[in-house]
Formats: sequence, C-alpha cells, structure tokens
Amino acid sequence: PMGEENFFAFGTHDATFELDGLKCGVVICYDIRFGELARSLALKGAEMLFVPAQWPDVRIEHWNVLNRARAIENQMFVACVNSCGKAGKTQYGGYSALISPWGEVVAQAGASEEVITADADLSIIEDIRSSINVFRDRRPDLYFQGC
Repeated sequence: PMGEENFFAFGTHDATFELDGLKCGVVICYDIRFGELARSLALKGAEMLFVPAQWPDVRIEHWNVLNRARAIENQMFVACVNSCGKAGKTQYGGYSALISPWGEVVAQAGASEEVITADADLSIIEDIRSSINVFRDRRPDLYFQGC
C-alpha cells in the first residue's frame, strides 16, 4: 500500500526463532493483515509474535485491532512496534504495544516517540490454550476447500 514493493522482495518462508527458550515468530508491517500467516507461526509453536512496522496514522485503528486480533485468535503475545513521526509526506501512527493472548493491552505507547517496558506472564499461554483449544478444534478441511 505504501510502495514497499519498490524496496523489498517477497519472502519465501515464514520466520520463527527461539529467544531465551521462547518460541517466537515475526511478521513485518503489512503482513499483520494476513491472519493465516500468524496462525501458521502459532501452529509451529510460536508463543510471541513480533511485528515491526511503519503504519501511517490514517490506519492506526486497523493497526490496533489487527494486532489484538492476532493475539486473541492465536493465543499468543504480540509485541508490535510502529514508527511514529513524519517522514516525507507520511505521518506514522505510533502506538507500539505488548498485547496478551487474551487481547488485553499490557503496555502501549502513544502517537509520539517513547520507550515502554512490560512484563509478559508467559505462564498464561498454556492455560489459555488448554482452556479454549482453538488449535485442536479448528477445521481447515472446511475452510481451505478450493483455495
């Protein structure tokens, strides 16, 4: 939407990594709009999703809702970091945040530059995933037909 294709090439695989024993995934900017990408990372065991981005302020509500949705539907923490300030004609929206697997905002910055810190209680991930087992109950045989 902002001309990224002029500077970047499409990736060829999803990205997971381990950080201090925690399985993590990463999606970049526009990728947060693709729920199936975050789901594939969760199915590979990701418990934290990192989202570095440059979302403009005119779409900041999408940014907030999509990050919360990815956290809830995949029962994982989402650490989303967005640019703020102006670059050229684009005003970036800020609102970097840590979102819990319940979709609660654990910590969130505003529209201007700031540093936020927060603790992620990783013990809740397994509790949430076992109490509402969306991974066991999903039916890809129904919704991927003809795709």
